[in-house]
Amino acid sequence: MVGLGNSYRSDDNAGQVLLKNIIGKNIFTQSTFVFAGTTPENCLAEIVAAEPEIVIFFDAVEMGLTPGEIREIPPDQVETKGFSTHSYSIKLVENYLKNENIKLFMYIGVEPETMAVGEGLSEKVRKGIQEFFN
Repeated sequence: MVGLGNSYRSDDNAGQVLLKNIIGKNIFTQSTFVFAGTTPENCLAEIVAAEPEIVIFFDAVEMGLTPGEIREIPPDQVETKGFSTHSYSIKLVENYLKNENIKLFMYIGVEPETMAVGEGLSEKVRKGIQEFFN
């Protein structure tokens, strides 16, 4: 599981916060958790070394939903939805991992309220992540 986002841009960090909450639930004990920030390409060796059956990316994604809503994004829509502020396209990361014999990918987006400079999530996004686990 890979958390993406920028901790200095408010809700852009929602993917990493969601991943942190998943870890706290202690439900995916056989999983590897990677906090990739805005540069998932720097974590490729770590992801490959884990030999995952599936890689799940969590990120803040503008999907036209209510801030804080969480949705799976079909792989064919990832480019059009725009996985937020990353150095390289997440599809390039996926293509690299496919060449390393990782075949399954899932994308989970959290609708942001703001991507403005600032630390901490907006109240709506924080609440949406909390409600996701209830």
